[in-house]
Amino acid sequence: MNVLKLQDLFDNKETVALVLEEMIPTFDKINQYTEKMKEHQLDNPASLRSAMQILTGCHADVRVILGVAHSKLTNLEAKTYSQLKFDIENEGGKFTAQIDSATKKEATLQTSEYRDVYSVLLAYVEGSRQSINVIQSLLKDVRAEINDPTTGEH
Repeated sequence: MNVLKLQDLFDNKETVALVLEEMIPTFDKINQYTEKMKEHQLDNPASLRSAMQILTGCHADVRVILGVAHSKLTNLEAKTYSQLKFDIENEGGKFTAQIDSATKKEATLQTSEYRDVYSVLLAYVEGSRQSINVIQSLLKDVRAEINDPTTGEH
């Protein structure tokens, strides 16, 4: 994953959606392990450890890009809001609470492409984090079973 390349894609409203295309290999890995979990295919310590390593790496990759997305979205939305407010005041308009609310909504609408990308990245971060938590729990259970002398297993 080339973070600098992805950062460049965030610099343009027309290319921001390409970030998600660049992330497809990582998303595919996360999806693959989600499916394996749903099908109970992670049923031994080796497969659980492997899944944990892969998902942790994917989570880290997506988390970095989510940080970039959040920064770009926040900054662009604030810049757009400020520009809209400046334009209203520059045209002699009075900036009331009602206009402020409408201006915030307009700034949000004008940054919707960024918000869409941010939302997808956030969903993958949360999903991969949840999968990692489940795998940690399963590995803990496996260790407990192995160390429990009442099960007859050692």
